[in-house]
Amino acid sequence: MRMVYNLSMSKIIRKSLFPVLLICLAALVILAGCKSTSGQKTTDVVYQIEEDGITFFGNLQLNITTPEFFEKTGFEYGDAVRVRFLDKDMLVPIVSTYSELDIGQTGLAAQYSDPGAPAEKIELFINLDNFSETNGIAENMVYDDGTWEAKPFDGIVFPIDVTLSMAKKGAFPEFAGPPLAISNERSAYEDLDDYGFANIRMVTTPGFGNCFFRGSSPIDNKFNRNKFADGLLDDIGAEIAINLADTNKSAADFEGYYDSYYYSNLDVLYIGLGVDYTDDTFNQGVYKACKYIADHRAVYYVHCQLGKDRTGVFCAILESLMGASVHDVIEDYMKTYLNYYDLEKDSPKYNKIAESNICVAMGKILALDCDFMVLSTERLHDETIKYLKSIGLTDNDIAKLKANIARVR
Repeated sequence: MRMVYNLSMSKIIRKSLFPVLLICLAALVILAGCKSTSGQKTTDVVYQIEEDGITFFGNLQLNITTPEFFEKTGFEYGDAVRVRFLDKDMLVPIVSTYSELDIGQTGLAAQYSDPGAPAEKIELFINLDNFSETNGIAENMVYDDGTWEAKPFDGIVFPIDVTLSMAKKGAFPEFAGPPLAISNERSAYEDLDDYGFANIRMVTTPGFGNCFFRGSSPIDNKFNRNKFADGLLDDIGAEIAINLADTNKSAADFEGYYDSYYYSNLDVLYIGLGVDYTDDTFNQGVYKACKYIADHRAVYYVHCQLGKDRTGVFCAILESLMGASVHDVIEDYMKTYLNYYDLEKDSPKYNKIAESNICVAMGKILALDCDFMVLSTERLHDETIKYLKSIGLTDNDIAKLKANIARVR
C-alpha cells in the first residue's frame, strides 16, 4: 500500500500548486505583453483549425504536425504556452500524451507516431473531456445509425485561427524530457509476447474466475494490434465481446471486419462509449454492458480501441464490485501503460498517470467525498454497489453479474 499514500500526498501538493502556477504565468504574460508595446518583441505563431479537425472526442487538431511544430517554434515538452482563439485566452502545458494531465485539465498534445507513419497533428484537448464543446466550438452529435458529426455552434466559422506564444520556458518540468510514445510496430516490443503487444490478459483481481478477459480491439487497425488480438480470441475461448468503443456502423467500416474471427465467431455488444465519465451516456453504457453480462453466461472479452482508458475504467468498476482493493485496481489499470510505454513501475510518471487518470475517474464515477486512494476495500465495494444501483441495476442484476464474473470454467 506504499504507493497509495505517496500518490495521495503528491496529488494534494500538485493540485494546490497547479492553479497558483497558472495565475503567476498569466501575470507574466500580461507583463510580457506590456513590455512588447515598448519595443520588446513577442513571437507568435498562428495555426488553423479546419472543420474536419475536430475529433470524435472533441480534441482540436491544428494544421501542423508534431515534428514541424517543434522544428519551427523551438517549443519543448514542459513549456507553458499561451493559446488564443475566438474569445479564448488560456495557458496550457505542452505534453506528449493526454494521460499525463489530470482528468479535466487542458493541454497541447504533441504526439509522435512511428517512423514512416503519418505524423500526428498537435491537438488542443481536455483529458477525458470534450475541448470543442467546453469551449463553445461544436457539439458532437452521434446518430442512431452509428455515424457522428461535429455540429458547429451558432456563429462559429471555419477555419479558426489559433495563436500560440511562449508563456514560460520549462514551466512544467514533470512533462519535460523524452515523450511517452506508443509504437505500432511489433518489432518495437521484443520483450513482450503477442498477448502483451495486444494488451490481452485475463482479469485476475480478487473475485474473478477465469472467464473474463480484456484487451485491445480485434477490428480497429489504427494501432496495428487488431490482427494480433483477433488471432488470440480462439486461444482464450472468447464467446462474447463487449465493444466499448464502436457502434455496429463504425465497426463495419473497418477494413477486414467481415473477414475477422471476431465477426464470424463472437456475439458482440456494441456500446459506443465516450470518455466523459460524468456524462449520462457513460452511465447508460455501463448499465447496458453490466446488464448484458448479467444476462449472458459466457467467456467475455472487453475492449475499446487500445484497451486502455474506457476498458480500464469499466474493468475497475467491476473489480471494485468483486472485492478488489484500490491497489489492485491501480495495478491492473497501469499494466496497460507498462505494455505500451517505456515506463518503470512506481516511477514518478507511472504514479502521476495513475493518480491523474484511474484515481480521478473512479472518484468522479463513485461521487466520492474523499480521495479514491484512501478507500478501504469494503467501502470501495459498497460505493460501487451504490453506483450500479444509481444507474438502474437491481439487486438481482448485481447478483447475476457477480456470479457470471466469478464463474470458473
